[in-house]
Amino acid sequence: MKKILVILGHPRVKSYCGALADAYIRGAKRNKATVRYVKLIDLEFDAIGAHDYRGAPALESDLQKMQKLILWADHLVLVYPTWWGGPPALLKGFLDRVLTSGFAFRYRRGGWGWHRYLKGRSARLITTTGGPWALNHIIYRVPGIKMIQWAALWFVGISPTRVTEITSLNTPWTSHHKKVKWILKAERAGERDAR
Repeated sequence: MKKILVILGHPRVKSYCGALADAYIRGAKRNKATVRYVKLIDLEFDAIGAHDYRGAPALESDLQKMQKLILWADHLVLVYPTWWGGPPALLKGFLDRVLTSGFAFRYRRGGWGWHRYLKGRSARLITTTGGPWALNHIIYRVPGIKMIQWAALWFVGISPTRVTEITSLNTPWTSHHKKVKWILKAERAGERDAR
């Protein structure tokens, strides 16, 4: 039975991202996955990084629990909006604080390279953008997706990371019917990932 950790990175639980997370969980549970669901807004931690990586203070208890959940999981799912080309500060701050040296990775002594301590796990990003696909892909070149998929998750050994991207969410031509179809798309992603 697959163990899936779903993390909502939107600062509002009652949001379209929250509905996508709920749909993903329904699909995953339908295929008998064990799912844990965490809403980052409910955790107590310093997301702005008022710490020094060389002498970082002990992690808050909520982040210690999150590290244990990450180790428990076979598959991580991050659900978040893309704002100004990247994730919300809440999610970025969480990744900065929880994927620490010694837990998620460690640089090798005396040479190039690093140890990737979270190997054996896969991930999925479910992200929304308000603007059209062309803007995010052609003009911006999806910096937020690349940052999380490659610079964070791949760096610590979490791979493959699949992406479910929902674009044009806030455009005038996006109908209610289309938004419902995207909810079903998230549900099917949960079903697939649970296999």
